[in-house]
Amino acid sequence: MDWDLFDGFDRVEKVKQRLAEEEAARAELEIQRLDTILDVWSSYYAVLTSRRRVQFAQATLSSSQENFDASQAFFENGLATITELVSAQNDLAAARSQRIRATADYFTAIASLTLAMGAPVTTASKEGSSSKNPPAAPSVPPSTKPQKTPAHFSDGSSRAF
Repeated sequence: MDWDLFDGFDRVEKVKQRLAEEEAARAELEIQRLDTILDVWSSYYAVLTSRRRVQFAQATLSSSQENFDASQAFFENGLATITELVSAQNDLAAARSQRIRATADYFTAIASLTLAMGAPVTTASKEGSSSKNPPAAPSVPPSTKPQKTPAHFSDGSSRAF
């Protein structure tokens, strides 16, 4: 049997080293925990913000549709020029595009929140059914395809825009 009576405090230093490593691991764990909390809250507020953007884009789309319908009626009655009609149609297309982008951003924010929470990726729950899941997307009208709108010209011809 071989015993070292004095190891030059090697064993004490190893214990101190292990304790320091344990403390560093605990600090790293706390940093990760706080980062996760920050990610979840940031993602949650991104969902709320993007949801408001979808609502705003839907209101803009409704307004643009009404403006286009009015411009078309004015044009058909000879009270507006083709330039005004095309401008209203351009605004309507831009509003549709804005709503599509806002909806895509909303779904991306929901996916980010789901990832940050560590939950499995599934479809969004019904509005208000669970506080753990993000709210469902606001309803989007089924007519998302651009509709061709006929324009009638003074020479009797018509074209679809």
